[in-house]
Amino acid sequence: MGNLIIGSYRDPLPEETGSDPYSGKVVLPEGMTKIKDMQFFRSERMTSVKIPDSVTSIGDMAFLGCSHLTEIVIPPGVTTIGSNAFQDCKNLRKIVIPESVTSIGNLAFEGTPWQEEYPDDFVIVNQILVRYKGSAETVTLPESVKEIQESAFFRCERIKWIPVLIADGNPICIADSGLYHIISPREYSRIRSLVLRKNYSVSMFTGRKYDLIAQMFLYDLDPDGTVRYIRKHFTNFFMYLIIAGHIKTIRKILDSGKFLLKRNMDEYLKYAIANQKHEIYLLLIEYKQKHDWYQTPGQNLEL
Repeated sequence: MGNLIIGSYRDPLPEETGSDPYSGKVVLPEGMTKIKDMQFFRSERMTSVKIPDSVTSIGDMAFLGCSHLTEIVIPPGVTTIGSNAFQDCKNLRKIVIPESVTSIGNLAFEGTPWQEEYPDDFVIVNQILVRYKGSAETVTLPESVKEIQESAFFRCERIKWIPVLIADGNPICIADSGLYHIISPREYSRIRSLVLRKNYSVSMFTGRKYDLIAQMFLYDLDPDGTVRYIRKHFTNFFMYLIIAGHIKTIRKILDSGKFLLKRNMDEYLKYAIANQKHEIYLLLIEYKQKHDWYQTPGQNLEL
């Protein structure tokens, strides 16, 4: 079969024609600037595609389910690869990605041999962490990572902690109790506005807000405003840290000696016991002993 030359990027989509109009070797025309969303969605008879240098973006689900594609070369002018762009291309083992790509959408390469056979647990493209394939409970990000794609830790149920990554406006990554959040610079600004500037027009789940405050305190971001917020909301905030297992933040709070009051200590100890947070319980006991907060010699709570 000869090459199929597409004369316009507004050719009908498969769902518009009721069939798959693309098969064999597909050559896209020079002058085309964008491969639109779902352009080749589930074109299972297409065996190859040549993308011209004029293309600058590849849309969402553009090649999703193209199961006979084995190789694709993305030209050097492309800057954006959309979400699910090559997802479920089950034979796509070779992808050439130029340095010009600066944005990669969710699960862009999910279900491809290229990603599954990537020789490292961290799938990194142009300093973007596209996917984490490992199974560690604590993940330390490589220094080369400057941006985290939102679905990089999709279905990584074992992860309990991902150290925060903050540098020159990069995203913030938060995890606890097997859950994770990827917070973009824009969202960080919104939450910071809510937390530190009392902009209550911005709604945010309390747990997520407390996660962010914990990280801001741990890494000395906006320290004056963060400390003021923690002082004002300390009891609820600290009890959240206990149940969420934010051990590093709790250690720093204890080391600072600025927040805990003797009258509340037994309440925190009981809360740690009730939620099976044994390590935090022992930290609090040590702090209580260090400050001689027992009413009578030898008084203690038993685990």
